[in-house]
Amino acid sequence: KCLTKDNKGKRFLDVGCGYGFFAKEALNGGYDVTALELAASERKIAMEMTGLNPVSCSFEEFECAAESVDVVLMSQILEHALDIKLWINKARGVLIDDGIIAIAVPNYGSIFRMVMKENEPFICPPDHLNFFNPNSLTKLLECHGFKVEKIQWVSRLPKSAFEKRVPKFAKPLLPIINMASSIVLKVIDLLHLGSIINVYARKISD
Repeated sequence: KCLTKDNKGKRFLDVGCGYGFFAKEALNGGYDVTALELAASERKIAMEMTGLNPVSCSFEEFECAAESVDVVLMSQILEHALDIKLWINKARGVLIDDGIIAIAVPNYGSIFRMVMKENEPFICPPDHLNFFNPNSLTKLLECHGFKVEKIQWVSRLPKSAFEKRVPKFAKPLLPIINMASSIVLKVIDLLHLGSIINVYARKISD
């Protein structure tokens, strides 16, 4: 609902926009978008994709008027932050009352992490400094004046994961394998054990 067409004049802050996929959707939804991205190569692609000029600075350094933003997006970035409390508190400060923060992070409570343990791909310090499950992220947000309104679990496997591993004689079975894996992943998400969590929370007014 955040990305409907009736958002003219509302401000959307994309923290760590990457290649700009979400920024582009926000623009299509009518938002006035500000994007932050430290990586030069990703800024260049985001600029080509969206027409925006992403700001080359960290969230800590970013200057923004208090209570001037309607939506803050942190997709696959909070796990890299040095001070997560500072980030969430700053997000609250720039958001208007009832503003939305949307966060996507790897799920430390996923079935993949339980099975693979320290070999799970998202367990990769010092690149990933913070690890979250739905409960810990909810508590973090609640402690900083947010109310969690929705949590989604999302698991995906690229088709290439099977294409590279299936022997030649079994290639004709790839469509069936991909369909079966898709069903399994949907069940895992329904059981709240998916690899990624998307958390949407609303700022509670003082």
